[in-house]
Amino acid sequence: MISNKLNELFSAKELSKLTFICAPASTMVKNEKRFKSFAECVCSNTGMENGYGSVTVKQDREASHNSKQSSNPIEYLNFKSNYFTNRKIIIFDDVVTRGRTMCLLSQKLESLGAETICVISIGRTTHK
Repeated sequence: MISNKLNELFSAKELSKLTFICAPASTMVKNEKRFKSFAECVCSNTGMENGYGSVTVKQDREASHNSKQSSNPIEYLNFKSNYFTNRKIIIFDDVVTRGRTMCLLSQKLESLGAETICVISIGRTTHK
């Protein structure tokens, strides 16, 4: 579904110049289970560069949708700083709760020299 949407939105030439970054899950285990194969598949289907290993979880944290605290999720991540210089990136976040992670991740990657082209997700947390 994500590959198809990206292939609709961008030409093959444009996609070949983009790097796909997944907003990491709250724990190392969840992150690998959710995104390692997914990112490989999306990049294989679109021709984008796979940036999966460039943002990693350095410390597990409580998931945003379960937490009443508003800690900065970026503080729990490691970044391969030099990797992002002059890269055009697409950020994927599977489920958006407040949009804060996408925003902070984009800001961080741009501070490392990247340009955010697009952010995309497939779901949104709802609260009653």
